[in-house]
Amino acid sequence: VLLPHPSVARVHSQIVLDQFKADGPLPT
Repeated sequence: VLLPHPSVARVHSQIVLDQFKADGPLPT
């Protein structure tokens, strides 16, 4: 996957983390 800008990767990773948290928080 080619990313035109480093910021895109940053935003993408942030979205993934956000979705991961929203998907289901892991019980500690």
